[in-house]
Amino acid sequence: MKTRNIAFAKLLLAAVATMLSLGQSAVAGTIVARVDGLGAYGQVQMSLDNGSWVNQYAGIIQLTQTGGTSDWDLVGTGGAFLAFCVEPRENIALNQTYTWNDGPMTAAPTSLGGMSTAQANQLLVLMSMSFPDFTVSLTNIQAAAIQIAIWEIVEEKSGVLNVLDGSIKFRRPSIAGTLELAQSLLNQVNTQPVNVTGIRVMTSVTDQDLMIQIVDTPADVATPEPATLSMLGLGLFALGLAKRKAARRSC
Repeated sequence: MKTRNIAFAKLLLAAVATMLSLGQSAVAGTIVARVDGLGAYGQVQMSLDNGSWVNQYAGIIQLTQTGGTSDWDLVGTGGAFLAFCVEPRENIALNQTYTWNDGPMTAAPTSLGGMSTAQANQLLVLMSMSFPDFTVSLTNIQAAAIQIAIWEIVEEKSGVLNVLDGSIKFRRPSIAGTLELAQSLLNQVNTQPVNVTGIRVMTSVTDQDLMIQIVDTPADVATPEPATLSMLGLGLFALGLAKRKAARRSC
């Protein structure tokens, strides 16, 4: 019996450790929101995996939260908030309402099975430098450059962040200087510190994942949620109890 108790406690701890390593919450909440339109933006041509060039809108998205179970307090006013796209392989439509799951940075993009911790930290540095406060207005070139840089970090497979080459590349921006600004930001994502709070993602398996900002939450990549911490405590308690019982029996 004592061997079984200890084995169960260790199994529980292993499950919690797995959740923590993946940066996932034990219980995810939902965010229901309507896509109202584009804020500041530009246009650019993009090619994925050396495929054909397609026209893309690159910029910040305006949404309004209409429901959901998440306890996140989104940065914005009256339910309105701003977001950047995380994955160029998925779409959302204007004036449509979607349901997303809340999650840490590593949960996106769902089309690629999530991102690495290194990529998530690069995105946090990018936002630290370019857009640490989602209530501040951006110019069109700023918004377009930030969006292009996000896509580059998420999609580039070579490890070299170059907007003109690689597994994702861009050309012919509608605003002169957009690609140069995006590249200048990318050149610093491995050298500058993280200095931003509350950056998170809303994920959907079938639709576009979005990067948002929430109120007063540290921007670490894999913050354990309360339910995860509770499970961790339960596992430690179970393991300690099993060992105490074993000690008493052995005496």
